[in-house]
Amino acid sequence: MDNKSTAARVATEAWGIPVSKTSAVDVTKEFRWCRRREIFYVETWDRDCGLIAVGPDDTVFRFVDSPAARPEENRAARLAAMNELLKAEDVDLPWGVEPAALAATVHALLVDPRGLVASRRFLEEQKSAIDTWTYLAPHRPRAAEHTQAERRELFVRACTDPILHETRGSWTLDFSYFAVSGAVERWHITGTTERVVSASDELALRAGTFKFPYL
Repeated sequence: MDNKSTAARVATEAWGIPVSKTSAVDVTKEFRWCRRREIFYVETWDRDCGLIAVGPDDTVFRFVDSPAARPEENRAARLAAMNELLKAEDVDLPWGVEPAALAATVHALLVDPRGLVASRRFLEEQKSAIDTWTYLAPHRPRAAEHTQAERRELFVRACTDPILHETRGSWTLDFSYFAVSGAVERWHITGTTERVVSASDELALRAGTFKFPYL
């Protein structure tokens, strides 16, 4: 069985659905630190999604939620798998991965590979699309809460760079994230040179504040 088929099988076993209802796409190039394994984006027909990493020795790292587990159990399992994968890939934390890429990795493996890390560079890249992000048709929920000009200002203010601090073998990473729901999440990560210790998030702006244009 090739790695793509293995990824689809592992995901369907976790979700409890037929493999025919799951697709798998190789997204390894999105994770430049990953050189020994392949990472696949897996998705069901009803849009459940996650990531599966498959190695040459058939080892598998699973980043999909089990419907039978509680949210905190799924998060803990993903955190453990992420640390195992980063160790297997000999990733030096925290400086072995650029801060924005580390932020994207944490979000992708712990929660959802969709969405985008906020930064000043991201703001520059999105200048031509900012009207798409900030226009909400009048019938959409929360469309009346802000004018489009106000949403543009909120978008610009959210595009701060990830901040990485290291002190005596421990480190923290703070970043904002544009979720596919149109929300902006604020994340706080702690770690050591050996592993990511904790990851917490809260809503900075509610779902529906923006229209995510890349689905």
